[in-house]
Amino acid sequence: VEGYTNYPIRVHLETQAICNAKCSFCPYQAMDRKGQIMSDVVIDKLINDLSGIPKDHMFQVNPYKVNEPFLDPRLPRVIDSLLQRTHCNIFLISNFNHLPCDSYDQLKVLSRAHPKRLALSASLNNIDEQSYKSLMKLSLPKTLQNLDSVHADILNNSLQCGLTITTVPSSFKEAQKFYDTVSSRYPLAKVVIYHTNTWIDSIVGPERDVILDLLIGELPCSRWSDLSIMSNGKLALCCMDAEGIVDLGSTTSSNPLNLY
Repeated sequence: VEGYTNYPIRVHLETQAICNAKCSFCPYQAMDRKGQIMSDVVIDKLINDLSGIPKDHMFQVNPYKVNEPFLDPRLPRVIDSLLQRTHCNIFLISNFNHLPCDSYDQLKVLSRAHPKRLALSASLNNIDEQSYKSLMKLSLPKTLQNLDSVHADILNNSLQCGLTITTVPSSFKEAQKFYDTVSSRYPLAKVVIYHTNTWIDSIVGPERDVILDLLIGELPCSRWSDLSIMSNGKLALCCMDAEGIVDLGSTTSSNPLNLY
């Protein structure tokens, strides 16, 4: 296909399917693999497989899929291994409500050792405390306290990476309030407004086959350059295929680059 390459541009690597949030727009609560933890052996195999991507092909690894990456204490070690053994950049999305000191301190060290290869993104979603709690079932003051620390560390250069803060608003008014408030509080961050996505497994009835045919054969989508690896080792169609409904094979027994 014109415009695409023999290697992925973006790789989602879900080391475990565990999250502390209950976002109303996310399928996590009903996932079949909820609680699944990818073994160290499989993680090491996958990183070794990804090291086969040629050095002249730039790619990004997102160490998450449908989960909260900071809940995995192995996260810094996984990122370190990826940075050491491949030439990828790391893009890490978190809700930042859970920010363990040990993992975060290691992440800061890695950001200084590998400048410009690490970027963070916070799924903040709402700046109103009650709306945030209703939307994500988390404490907004705790999240903002953690983001304050992250922003301060970027300011003093102890954390050397970019920061994006995102929302999935329900109205233009809500989006404008979010943008104004967050831009003022975190001037070094880039504020991004997203629309609500349609998860493939949320489509029910006879229209599912029609939608899947469109996804596979008709619709232009940047995610064709993705590899989306779930915690059970199976390859999903894309990041919006939360349950891996489209069976593309298992990365535990096959090289994901061959499956791609």
